[in-house]
Amino acid sequence: SNYAKAIEWHQQCFAIWKEMDNKPGMASSYNNLGNIYSERSDYVNALKHYQKGLDLIETSNKQKAGTYYSNIGSIYLYQGIYPKALEQFQKALTLCEERNDQKGMGVAYNNIGVIYGNIGDTTKAVGYFQKSVDINKELRDKHGLAESYSNIGIIKKAQGDYEQALDYQQKSLALEKDLDNRQGIANIYGNIGEIYAAQDNIQLALENFQRGLMLAEELGNRDKAAIATINISMLYLKQRRFKSAETLAKNALKLTEELGIITSQRDASKLLY
Repeated sequence: SNYAKAIEWHQQCFAIWKEMDNKPGMASSYNNLGNIYSERSDYVNALKHYQKGLDLIETSNKQKAGTYYSNIGSIYLYQGIYPKALEQFQKALTLCEERNDQKGMGVAYNNIGVIYGNIGDTTKAVGYFQKSVDINKELRDKHGLAESYSNIGIIKKAQGDYEQALDYQQKSLALEKDLDNRQGIANIYGNIGEIYAAQDNIQLALENFQRGLMLAEELGNRDKAAIATINISMLYLKQRRFKSAETLAKNALKLTEELGIITSQRDASKLLY
């Protein structure tokens, strides 16, 4: 597969950098390998490689260190280990503020907002997302803006404001389509599905979850595929399609156990037991 070739390529690069005793090059190879494992939802290997890269450059290159803190924080976020994720994102933010790195600050604000949103502190979450929106508008960063809009939409949905929630997700979807970011598009379909599900519009919720699932599977993004599968299973239960719901929930539980995604494991287990 392309992933296997990419891993082999970066391992060869690492061997060359090691032969030359070039620590920045070795760290870069570790980071690239971490990115590949992260895309494959192999969080154990992603974390291991990010940490090895950070160990090589943490004291000598603060700019690069910020990237590693952010990447490590993202892995803890995916795994649902929020205190560790927040610690890493705060470290990344501190380094960006020291250098007045506006783009990096926008990313860090967004990441920290996600943590607060996940632990239920919606006021803090929206505050950080708005900071990110302001920076991304100034930088004309469509990707960053799409993420911030989507995250504000998630908070609006949690607050029961479904009209604004959908509006923010549609803004985000338009930007992701403009960028042809298929991963981002898959995520937004999932978010839109959740808004319709909260309103008991099962048909539109299913359509969006299934679009997201199809894209996630095409991209080989197993954690997003697992979440979409759980959401579809929940809707099948509402429709009293018990056998289909059970089959999907079992598939999702097996996948989340393999990936070590604690929050999704819990959701899949609730559907079965």
